Amino acid sequence: MAFSNFEIAVLIAFAIFIIISIILTIRIVITLKLLSRMLAELRKEITPNLRKLSTTLDNVNTELDGVDKIINTISNLVNRVDSTTKFGQEMIISPISKAAGILAGLQKAVSKMKSGKNKE
Repeated sequence: MAFSNFEIAVLIAFAIFIIISIILTIRIVITLKLLSRMLAELRKEITPNLRKLSTTLDNVNTELDGVDKIINTISNLVNRVDSTTKFGQEMIISPISKAAGILAGLQKAVSKMKSGKNKE
């Protein structure tokens, strides 16, 4: 069984193709193993940090709840002060204003009466 030059060339080309395929496969396997190790290390580093972040966010949410309660308390206090101010205005300032008006009227009346007596 004698091989022709073409058949020998095809066999050599096929052998080279097989060798290159094996080399590439080995490199791909090595690269995938390295990538797998890197991902495992990254997972080891990220997992605790994610837990810390989760704990921190829980603490921030707790603090925000406290701030929300404080803001609600301040809002209630402002509303009470406003109500108290309105009440004070209605119960104290309005009567004082009316009394001042009455006194001003009396003062004018007294002044006119005095000026009328002085003319006599």
